[in-house]
Amino acid sequence: HFFFVKQKDYKQLMKGLTAQLEAYFHSQTKPSGSKELIASSPEVNALFPQQLQDMVRETIDKIGLDENVLKMTSMAITSTLSIIKKNDRFFETLKGSLQNKNYISEHSFLLAYISCAVCAQTPWRGASNNMKLTLAAFFHDIALTEDSHAMIMKLNDPEMEEFSPTEKKIVKEHMFEAKKVIDQIAGIPEDVEKIIVQHHECFDGSGFPRGVDYKQIEPLSAVFTVCLELVHYLYQGGLEPELIGDIVSEFREKYNKGNFKHVVEALGKVFKQGLIEQDKTG
Repeated sequence: HFFFVKQKDYKQLMKGLTAQLEAYFHSQTKPSGSKELIASSPEVNALFPQQLQDMVRETIDKIGLDENVLKMTSMAITSTLSIIKKNDRFFETLKGSLQNKNYISEHSFLLAYISCAVCAQTPWRGASNNMKLTLAAFFHDIALTEDSHAMIMKLNDPEMEEFSPTEKKIVKEHMFEAKKVIDQIAGIPEDVEKIIVQHHECFDGSGFPRGVDYKQIEPLSAVFTVCLELVHYLYQGGLEPELIGDIVSEFREKYNKGNFKHVVEALGKVFKQGLIEQDKTG
């Protein structure tokens, strides 16, 4: 009934057993495309219409995210929704935010995958941080009801001039309203609030609401803001992966210090294969 192992032999034994198990399961599992690796569950289906899920799957196929990243992010999404589902009121609130919209829903779902993929190539990799990024992706725009409001990246965007004073106030303060929602959900890590509050801050201090620069932006917030900008650019360009090379090159020039430098290096690793293929085709 018992199997005793000396402490000094334990790590080596477990390493060997793990390798054998991985080899066995790999031999028993048929290769699957990324479509089968995207999170799919009753909760996901309740939050995101099937058409939106298909669009995100198609985009992920095009940009070629690693299968391990897809599995990892799907696990983070499952963990995230399991926390939220414990309180039907908050799940319904999130559902109301993400359904029946285009940009808010699409960029939130895609942002979860890309931010986790990038984080996996940084010093802050880990399952707990994946869950924090996923929670932030789903909740960062929960206080907004219009796609046009969510598409504002900076307060000096020309589109802001078309908004009423009330709309401008909503845009300027939506991260604090989202924080209020997060504060009421048991089990949400404190770091998620920081990501949400800082998701419109910029490397050079030109962002909002507080105008802090890269020296004061938290590591996970840096991951999130850069990935948010990438997803926004992709969305503006019709979600064409050919844009990624130019975007990453632009990011390398302007995000060259502190935590942001790590994030851009990670972006280069995540999309390296796509960039190589783009170079070959001119």
